[in-house]
Amino acid sequence: MSYLIEKMSYYIELSAEEKTVLLDLESVTTQYKARTIIYHQEAQVGDIFVVREGWVATFSQLPNGNRTILNIHYPGDIVGSSSMPFEVHASGLMSITPVTLCPFPKEKLATVFRHHPNLSALLYTVSLQEKMVLVDRLKAIGRMPGKNRLMLFVLQAHARQTAFQQLDALTFDFPLSQVLIGDAIGLTTVYVNRTVRELEEEGLMSVRNREVTIFNRRRMIELCDFKDRYRQLDTTWFPGFIK
Repeated sequence: MSYLIEKMSYYIELSAEEKTVLLDLESVTTQYKARTIIYHQEAQVGDIFVVREGWVATFSQLPNGNRTILNIHYPGDIVGSSSMPFEVHASGLMSITPVTLCPFPKEKLATVFRHHPNLSALLYTVSLQEKMVLVDRLKAIGRMPGKNRLMLFVLQAHARQTAFQQLDALTFDFPLSQVLIGDAIGLTTVYVNRTVRELEEEGLMSVRNREVTIFNRRRMIELCDFKDRYRQLDTTWFPGFIK
């Protein structure tokens, strides 16, 4: 099963040739254990990766030794492409769970851009989508209390995991330690622990056994001004759709 094809097919109808091109990006697989640094920040840019199984995170190591989690990536995501214009990676990549990645040379994307304009437009759009998700979280970190940041982070993870399968399940995988959560939303581990307990006491959500259960999604959306960036994208401007 190709989660990359499933993800891309959610937004546009892929031709048989386009599916073959995407499958070619997943022709090689590499496994990593949980909590493995796949490449460091400032490492030489080499392959780009498709996430086939598991969760990975891009991160930035700060001069004082602290770490910021920039993005969480799920099966079907392409990671490392943001560093393509540079000689070295602007951020590192680490596994959160055991993962299977599919490395491919960035030159393969040149074939996509040259021969498949709709697919190229979609890959570009999805990269902008990821940037907007990050912007939403940065706005929350800069302007919202800790509880609101955590609610937004959880709702983003829920939206990403359920969008392409069109599921409405309110209990879902969340294999993140409180340290990683804190690194993603700018809170200490102690504060994350207290915040999780408060949100459960307030009947909004719980985090237990590597799972989140959302009890009151509507109220959480109101409190953190969550915008679902995954359910719908404007594809009317794509080359193949313009009459």
